[in-house]
Amino acid sequence: MKKPLGILLKILISAALLLWLVGRAGPRNIWGQLAGADLRLVGLALAGFLLGVAIRAYRWRSLLVISRQPVPLLRLTYLYLVGLFFDLFLPTGMGGDVVKAAELRRDTRTSTAISTVVSERLMGLLGAALLALAAFPFSPTTITSALGGVALMTTLGILLVTWALLKPAWLAWLGHRLPLLRPLVGSRRVRALQAAFAGLEWRGFLIALAISLPFALSNVVVYWLIGLGLAVHLPFGYYLLASPFISLATLLPSINTLGVREASYQLVFVPLGVSPAQAVAMSLAFQGLRLAAGLLGGTLYLVNGGRQLLAQSGGEAAPSVQSAAPTEVRKV
Repeated sequence: MKKPLGILLKILISAALLLWLVGRAGPRNIWGQLAGADLRLVGLALAGFLLGVAIRAYRWRSLLVISRQPVPLLRLTYLYLVGLFFDLFLPTGMGGDVVKAAELRRDTRTSTAISTVVSERLMGLLGAALLALAAFPFSPTTITSALGGVALMTTLGILLVTWALLKPAWLAWLGHRLPLLRPLVGSRRVRALQAAFAGLEWRGFLIALAISLPFALSNVVVYWLIGLGLAVHLPFGYYLLASPFISLATLLPSINTLGVREASYQLVFVPLGVSPAQAVAMSLAFQGLRLAAGLLGGTLYLVNGGRQLLAQSGGEAAPSVQSAAPTEVRKV
């Protein structure tokens, strides 16, 4: 019963936010902004988005290599695109991560699939936050000071979570000292994550973090190109500061980040002189890039599945993206 209620709540949140934001900005104004977009810059933004997918896949592979269970980069890039496809339909902003972990179980251990997907997501947020902190001293306005605070809290929070998952004894001690945390520390999900992280090392996180920085930069470039395409001329440093805030906002309950992403754009960009219609249009343009990449992933997924069905009906192994993965690793 809880799941249907949770889905209903997400639908209500997304619908309410979108109705309020679109009503405030004006549908015609938003459409005018999108219709007047520079398609050349939007096309460059799409290319940057796909480059970011490849960088994230490489970061994911580095964690698997550290875990001594390497998976080909092509396979991981394919899984990332498939995850984006399922993000379009699953009622959560992290539904694609669940699908990626489930699919990766065909190539590696279940614990490794879970731990690398979670840690890869954490390192992505940390990389964006660190870039924001680097840009903070050069953007001394009220709104950017607040965003710098968000970036700092994000950095500290992710480091604390990572440390807790890698050091179960420390988390148990914290739960003993703080009774309010005992239900969380003893929960089944936290214990499962700790078990999954048992095979990872700090070295793997540091390598993944190093790869996260170029990905975070590519993501900021995508935001910046979309802004230029919609005639929003803000300094590049503002986009650096906005990136971790937007990423955190999309973790809030919603349907495929709809509503919460648009609201985060309003909070970040409107105080800097961007019109409400431009802010909504910027967010919808980014959603369009996610849609394009997701449809590419869905097409690859259907083609891959069709080839496997044809091969099975003919009694042969399917020459698919999946078959490129190593087969010697068994699931546990």
